[in-house]
Formats: sequence, structure tokens, C-alpha cells
Amino acid sequence: MNTFKYQNKKDKNYFEGWYLRFTDRLTNENYAVIFALTKHKETSHSFIQIFHQDDKKCLYLSFDRSDFSYDEESDTIKISGN
Repeated sequence: MNTFKYQNKKDKNYFEGWYLRFTDRLTNENYAVIFALTKHKETSHSFIQIFHQDDKKCLYLSFDRSDFSYDEESDTIKISGN
């Protein structure tokens, strides 16, 4: 993956997110990480979601919408300190 390119197409009722999948070479276990921003009128927020192939649930970390930032020069997305 070369870049994330935050498109920021709308101010409301808009979702933009990215999905990364990782496989541990030693155990062959799969992990997925989603980081996103939702601009839903009533529940606007940013989040990080982490999945493991064997878990019955996922980790969902919710942050304020203002915790999401994008640096166009470095093509870096940050959510809070992440």
C-alpha cells in the first residue's frame, strides 16, 4: 500500500476508513485493523477497530471526531495518539 489519501468528500453523513490485514508468519494467525472517521449527523466520531481471527469479539476504540487528523505532506493519519 503506497498511501491512504484521505479524500474528505463530505461534511456530514459520510464515512471514510481504511483496512489493513496482517498475518503472523510464525503462527499463521490473521489480524485486521480498521481506522476510520464517520461524519454521521448524530454519532460523528473517529475509531480504531481490531480483529483477531479466533476472537468472538473485536476491540473497538472510539474517539472524538476532533481526534482525527490527516497530514497531507507526510500522508499520515492520526487518531488521538495513534
